[in-house]
Amino acid sequence: MPAIIVVGAGLSGLTTAKDLLRSGKTVRVLEATGRIGGRAVTDTSFAAPIDLGAAWLHGAGHNPLTAPVDGMDFSRAPSRLDGAVFIGNRRLAPHEQHAFRAALHQSEGAMEKAHNAGLDRPAAEFLPKSSAYRALVGANVGPLESGRTSPRSPAWRRSPSRPTPTISSAKASARSWRASAATCRCSSTRR
Repeated sequence: MPAIIVVGAGLSGLTTAKDLLRSGKTVRVLEATGRIGGRAVTDTSFAAPIDLGAAWLHGAGHNPLTAPVDGMDFSRAPSRLDGAVFIGNRRLAPHEQHAFRAALHQSEGAMEKAHNAGLDRPAAEFLPKSSAYRALVGANVGPLESGRTSPRSPAWRRSPSRPTPTISSAKASARSWRASAATCRCSSTRR
């Protein structure tokens, strides 16, 4: 039986290959770089390791990637999102942090509702209209959160028009981005 070719040895490619192997298929994984992991890579050339790509498995309690990642013999490290929030060099006061989180949840809820209704609108339409938190909330649904290429990458800089994240692009590509993220923060230490 000919082998099934899986292109890419990131988390998605490796998970696909593993599932195919479990079903009795012959699989070959092709990877363009000299390492596996896709966007999940850690630079260890400094005194402390730095995650350069994917670094977080979001929503582990309901993320469909949690079980496959747990099966890869990683240890989980809990993440807390209730820490300090800064705008520029100024730390937000507790009441401002509460207002920011409320604005974030309201925007995310509106995007989720529109997505569930089958709408594909620019994510910017759901950001707070006249709020000090518009940019801060927007950073949570911007190019990096939606799985777009990093602004530091050559591909981003070459792009003549950087696409505006939309609800569908954010939902679809964030799934892919968060998939590769599983091999880092939530799972950064091998058992």
